[in-house]
Amino acid sequence: MDYNKDSGDETRCVLKSLCKKGFTLAEVLITLAIIGIVAALSIPSVISNTQQQEFKTGLRKAVSVLNSAITMNMAMEG
Repeated sequence: MDYNKDSGDETRCVLKSLCKKGFTLAEVLITLAIIGIVAALSIPSVISNTQQQEFKTGLRKAVSVLNSAITMNMAMEG
């Protein structure tokens, strides 16, 4: 069963859904470029937020330890 008809130099598909089987190299490269640009724009923000959250977590832990020490001192001293 031949799905292609030869018409001079170009080959034309009779059933287009059966002829297209994949993406062109240009489509793949453009998609990768877009993904790279989005990643380059979003990664610094994610890293900054992570560092800020680590600082906040450390500060909360330090305050909690100090609060526990004060409570323990008050309980022992009366």
